[in-house]
Amino acid sequence: MTPRDSARTRPTLRHRQIPAATRLFAVARDARGYNGVNVQQHPELAWLIDYSAGKLSAGFHTVIAGHLGVCDDCREQLRAAERLGAHLTAERPQLKPRVSAAAIRARARQEATLTTEAAVPGLREFVASSLGFRWDALTWRAGVAGLRIARLKDQDEERIWLLRAEPGVALPEHTHEGAELTLILHGAYRTDDQLFRAGDIDENDEEITHRPIVTADSDCISLLVFEGRLHYTSAMGLAQRVLKF
Repeated sequence: MTPRDSARTRPTLRHRQIPAATRLFAVARDARGYNGVNVQQHPELAWLIDYSAGKLSAGFHTVIAGHLGVCDDCREQLRAAERLGAHLTAERPQLKPRVSAAAIRARARQEATLTTEAAVPGLREFVASSLGFRWDALTWRAGVAGLRIARLKDQDEERIWLLRAEPGVALPEHTHEGAELTLILHGAYRTDDQLFRAGDIDENDEEITHRPIVTADSDCISLLVFEGRLHYTSAMGLAQRVLKF
């Protein structure tokens, strides 16, 4: 079993259907006169397929759903993958589904209710409604200078953190024990020669070492979801470990 498999706990959704939360996020966005963002950094197709199949944990599901809400290209990739999956399913003998039709409908209603109740004017509001928190009720802990962290979930199988960093702040250089996805909610940061802005996804794993540096023009707020623990590779990172970041 791969590290990512260990976090896949969500029930299966119907084929050929973008989950209700994402569809309603896109509708609400368009209704408010949304003009689009220049999304440049996307998740691998495997994440979209797992999302469509309902195999992602709550944190990873929210990251992918938030990105799909602002990325036309990834929504089209998802539709194409679902069309292919439906075609392959139609050519196979029909097996008894592991999830009942009633359970599928109940799940769709749950996601639709979650989204419409929050009105979803943007990424930050969508993330809050999806993960069940209020921005004004968060407890932010100090990290390195200029960095604040709010931990929504802190277990080895999945950690869900919100990061708020001031302009120009460099996060500690680190690597990972498993999969890591970061959804940029506000502002931007760089890693090496790549720029990640609002709506972009920064995808990393145990083979990648990186050091995000916030751009100088604005603070940066991001949703970080990862498996296992972070492993720091610099003196600043070791100091951060003492602070239990």
